[in-house]
Amino acid sequence: MKEIRLYGIISNEGFLGAGENGYIERIANEIKAVGNEDINLRINTRGGSVFDGFAIITNLLEHPGKVNMQVDGSALSMGGTILAYANNAIAYDFAKIMLHKVHTYSDNPDDLKQVDSMNQEFAGLFKAKGVDADLMDEIFLGEGNKDYWFTAQGAKDIGLIDEVLNSNQEQKLAASNTDIMSKYYELINQKREVIMFDKEEKKSLQELKDQVQELIELKADVPTMEKVTNLVKEEMDKIAEDVNQANQDKADETATLNQDSEDKISETLQNISGNIDSLADTVKEQSERIAALDKKIENTIAAIKEVATDFVVPEAVLGPEITDVPQSKIVADKRLSDEINKFNEERK
Repeated sequence: MKEIRLYGIISNEGFLGAGENGYIERIANEIKAVGNEDINLRINTRGGSVFDGFAIITNLLEHPGKVNMQVDGSALSMGGTILAYANNAIAYDFAKIMLHKVHTYSDNPDDLKQVDSMNQEFAGLFKAKGVDADLMDEIFLGEGNKDYWFTAQGAKDIGLIDEVLNSNQEQKLAASNTDIMSKYYELINQKREVIMFDKEEKKSLQELKDQVQELIELKADVPTMEKVTNLVKEEMDKIAEDVNQANQDKADETATLNQDSEDKISETLQNISGNIDSLADTVKEQSERIAALDKKIENTIAAIKEVATDFVVPEAVLGPEITDVPQSKIVADKRLSDEINKFNEERK
């Protein structure tokens, strides 16, 4: 027989900060893992969510083997209701069991109708099991919302369990605190009832739930190391992209400046080439002018020689070697020399 412990609040998401998240899912997985073996479900719980309790009941009903239940400490509220689905139920003599109506936070008529339906179903289940019918009608269908507490022997007397186990000395020592724990659970349930039925308390509870939900959402928004790493990588990639773009822009700017410089150099060279060509034309013109003057001088000398047979080319033309020149020739030479000097000045 496979043993499974239902120890703790019956809630898959905890209850007012207590309990274990995923608790019901874990219990369901344990039941499924049993296979076809019989189960001994050991119970010690103060109750919890009706619907999470139904999830446990569903898995128990689908189990092919027998389902035995054993109350080790307490089976309160939904924990006591689960006893209705046992093939056989036992409890130690110090155990406590408590039953009451299903509660709801809602004032909606449809929700209240569903709660009434569940209370009728639970009353029918216990009565079908052989539990005191009048008492079950009083608990689940009567007026008010009273908690009904039972000792192990009292539970057996009304047919709620099948057997009471006698505790040994060690268990009796532990059981000495049973009454204290019962009072504690009773106070817990009284507080829960106030929350269930007092509108102001319900409002406070809802505000608390909203705050818890907000904290959960804030926690979800806290970046993980992976998110931070990805953000840093994205930022570094962006910086690298910006640097590459800046380098490309600088390269383009440099290329533009180089092209402008080449264009200016080419323009300057063209201007220099034009100036050289213009200077060459000027030199050519001057050379042609000098050649014309030289020709004019040559023609003038030839004409003079034809008129003056005794003409001697003056020193200014032929050099200082000529001597013994007649006076008449000196005058002619002076005039010729002046004429030649005039041409030379014009040539300059």
